[in-house]
Amino acid sequence: MKIQSLFGFCSMLVGLCALSACSNEDGVENIPAKEKFTESELLEAKEIAVPVSELKNLSEEIKAKRAASAKLSEYIELRDSVYYLQISEDEASLIGVPAHLYHEISSEIEEANNAVTEARNRGEIVVLTDIQEAAKAYKDGKIDIDSNGNMSRATTFPSGRIVTDGMEYGYDGFETALSYKSVLFKCNGNTAATPVFHCSTSTMGEERFGTAVGAMFTGASITVPLALVGKNVYAKVGFRTTDSNGGYAVWVAQDTN
Repeated sequence: MKIQSLFGFCSMLVGLCALSACSNEDGVENIPAKEKFTESELLEAKEIAVPVSELKNLSEEIKAKRAASAKLSEYIELRDSVYYLQISEDEASLIGVPAHLYHEISSEIEEANNAVTEARNRGEIVVLTDIQEAAKAYKDGKIDIDSNGNMSRATTFPSGRIVTDGMEYGYDGFETALSYKSVLFKCNGNTAATPVFHCSTSTMGEERFGTAVGAMFTGASITVPLALVGKNVYAKVGFRTTDSNGGYAVWVAQDTN
């Protein structure tokens, strides 16, 4: 009797194990192990201001440029709506910035100032980011790079992502509705210390624009109104940046201006 009971108990265990295995095969997914990173990878990601999970996707050239931009960001002063690099080439070399990248970033700062002037001459209100302040906040751990460029909440409104490889325009689009009033762009550059972002909307030939200067630690948010909306009215949305290595914008239609 005892032997039969023991046999029955063992049979029940085997059955439960088989059921568990079948359930796993039929749709219960195994939770993947969290990816582990070395201390050197974590430090490198911190230095160039990217999520550590993105390190493997970056070339050594991009990493070097981002490292130089991050270091020089601490010396980019915003004064009277103009950006100034307040460190010499010799001083920059002492903090690990190669001469060719110093000159490249200096030229990009000058280009950013010119782009701001041109946008204002077109009548645009340009949002300027204090690069030094952003660099300090990042250094103090007050900026979360992992959430940079993401929308704060899920939305049922039309949305998308525009990616560029250089300073060319990239486009996307959607069909409008009467409730849509504007498009929010969350923009990021790939390597520039002072990336200028130009965003646009176009409906039936009527265009609207928005411009902002971001920091590599924060990017920039730009809201551009829609000139016309309605059934069968298509909206074209555009994005470009002065970052020579391009960038991206995550966009979403809004019911507010």
